[in-house]
Amino acid sequence: MAKKIVIIGAGAGGGISLSKLRRVLKDEDVDITIIDKLGRTDFQPSYIFLSIGQKRVKDLSRDFNLLNGGHVKTVKDEVVSVDAQNRIVNTLKGKYSYDYLIMSPGPDIKKDSFEGIEATDSVWTLEDSLKLRAKIKEFNGGKILISVSSQWYKCPPVPWEMALLLDDYFRKKNMRDKVEITVAHPVSKPMEMYGPGLSDPFAKMLEKRSIGGLYGKKLLGIDASKKEAVFEDDDRLRFDLSIVAPPHSPPSFIKDNEYLRSKNGWASTNLKDFRNPKYDDIFAIGDVIAPTIQIGMAGVLAHFQADTASSAIAEDIIGYPFIDYNKNAVCIIATGSSGVFSYCDLSAKLTDPSVKFPECRMIGNDPLFRFAHDLYEVNFLSSIYGNR
Repeated sequence: MAKKIVIIGAGAGGGISLSKLRRVLKDEDVDITIIDKLGRTDFQPSYIFLSIGQKRVKDLSRDFNLLNGGHVKTVKDEVVSVDAQNRIVNTLKGKYSYDYLIMSPGPDIKKDSFEGIEATDSVWTLEDSLKLRAKIKEFNGGKILISVSSQWYKCPPVPWEMALLLDDYFRKKNMRDKVEITVAHPVSKPMEMYGPGLSDPFAKMLEKRSIGGLYGKKLLGIDASKKEAVFEDDDRLRFDLSIVAPPHSPPSFIKDNEYLRSKNGWASTNLKDFRNPKYDDIFAIGDVIAPTIQIGMAGVLAHFQADTASSAIAEDIIGYPFIDYNKNAVCIIATGSSGVFSYCDLSAKLTDPSVKFPECRMIGNDPLFRFAHDLYEVNFLSSIYGNR
């Protein structure tokens, strides 16, 4: 009887898991079902480029129905619950049994759960990035505020990366002197969560490019009528355009399931092979475990977690060599026409709660790194979709 593998989510974690399992188990009797409520795979780090007109949707997004065939079946649907005892995933339209389950659905983005969020824009979804693109194109000058509504959000460097891209964008339009750009964030200085190896050079770069900052203050809400962001201690910043990360929450099927959630409501897992502590046929990877293991929500981290989780399943089925979790991360952060290369060793941070920051460092600010960012986008999508 065929082994049934169900994957929830077609993003970085789910997409890479599918790619690995499809290749390694191509000659085996397996059925792989991938379920995604949007029905597509996006290269999410490129949403910011979409918002300033430097990317098209077709550059960064693929319809996951292209994956149908052979061992693989795609299902565009929303997961509502997981019956771990009986190995069943329930969706709005059906139910799917499994022998192995990989959960990488990403967070739910709750735009209606933050006061005044309707007066802001966002680069944390494809649809919002397209809406923002029109507003940036028509922007004639004024105050731009970039902030976050919660500690956990996808792609942690985005507030500063977006600020640098907007600085470059308006300089090229010869109107930078008409635009005031400010980043407001609860950390005490730019990129603080990555330690001084990234924070110090980024702070200097932002200062050199006249990008302002309000740090160490949590955003409490948006006064839409006054176009003001309200922070702790009643600090207020007026804006003409605001870009705010909306609240990111664990999906209900995880948060409401005592067997799937950790103490903080996000997915429960372990750092060896990402199996659920109670059910060893369930794996959780990607953004839904980031708050649990206390590292940022990032595609590169989901990628390495997918390598490990998928190898564990392949090891069970055919004795495939297990791949240890790679606790390193690389990220190319765009600064305009150039980019910087950052490298982090997460080993100590993941294994010792007393370690405050990962070991990170930054290399250069060069057009080659911006090109490398575009190259990684192509490589990511082709690793899942091939030439489709």
